[in-house]
Amino acid sequence: MRLRKSSLLLIIITLLIQLLSAASLPAQAQSGRLVADAVSSPALAKNLLGDPAQRAVTVYLPPQYDSEPPRHFPVLYLLHGFGGKHRFWTSSDRPKRPIRLQEMADDLIRQGNIQPLIIVMPDGDNAYKGSFYLNSAVTGRWEDFVCQDLVRHVDSTYRTIPQASARALAGHSMGGYGALLLTMRHPETFRAVYGLSPACLVFEEHFLNLQKANLLTVLKLTSRDQFPGLSWRDQVIIAAGAAIAPNPNKPPFLFDLPFKEESGQPVFDAAIWKTWLKSDPYSQLPLLKENLAQLKIAFDIGTADRMLPQTRLFSQSLKKLGIPHSYEEYDGDHFNRLAERLHTKVLPFLSQALHP
Repeated sequence: MRLRKSSLLLIIITLLIQLLSAASLPAQAQSGRLVADAVSSPALAKNLLGDPAQRAVTVYLPPQYDSEPPRHFPVLYLLHGFGGKHRFWTSSDRPKRPIRLQEMADDLIRQGNIQPLIIVMPDGDNAYKGSFYLNSAVTGRWEDFVCQDLVRHVDSTYRTIPQASARALAGHSMGGYGALLLTMRHPETFRAVYGLSPACLVFEEHFLNLQKANLLTVLKLTSRDQFPGLSWRDQVIIAAGAAIAPNPNKPPFLFDLPFKEESGQPVFDAAIWKTWLKSDPYSQLPLLKENLAQLKIAFDIGTADRMLPQTRLFSQSLKKLGIPHSYEEYDGDHFNRLAERLHTKVLPFLSQALHP
């Protein structure tokens, strides 16, 4: 009798274990994973700042990547802002405003609000705290890094859908600038874009108005050793200048400012400014109208963000050109609703825009 009871108890325990294991399988199957990757970039080799050509990359793989081995996936490339790194989107280094993209994407996929997709988050940092994702004779060819080296690596390493209609770019602040400009220039590589509080969309408003005082501060600097002690806004000018108007023969920071000193006074340099405008998204809009017509475009800005006027002007210019796009102003500043916007706006918009 005791033997029968023991056997029955063993059977019950075994069944319970099996039931609990079965119950846990869906949860496990619905969790994606992060991969710590790195890309060795020929485009960034021998840059004059001495930054490494091998760049860290965090890659989010959706749950279906492991559960459906033959399947291939669209890809979102996500660019961080000035002073950030690839971990900006996934780590708990920002306890006050954590983003936790992995949990966010898992949740949206589980609920059926976005399709399963791969999300690639490269490190765009450099010695000046920001690459601006532009090709530069000083900082390296960051545009080529993103559009060529990184895309090539991702397509050869992961099960992607290797075509422009299945690739998107998005980014915040400096990353929003890079995402919009690179997508405008490269519809053969990306067909959808979302800018979160994008920076520097209208150079005249941004550099000759909003940050003119910082430009004039940088004009007076004499040594690269002064960089660490500068305000972050002064540092932005240096990072942007080295990306936009590089000049290897112009110490201390190796770029040309659109001002020069004459008799101790700053004088606007129109010739140098023309060089700056080649990387100005607003000025490039009429020149890239055919490219823009191929894209699905969205961007947003908080009403308490200092860059609201130029972002609004950028949208107005797109309207005048007849370019469809989504533009939204919301109650917030440059950072405080970033995670929410990524969750409720960016990922759903780009998921809908991406297709084989």
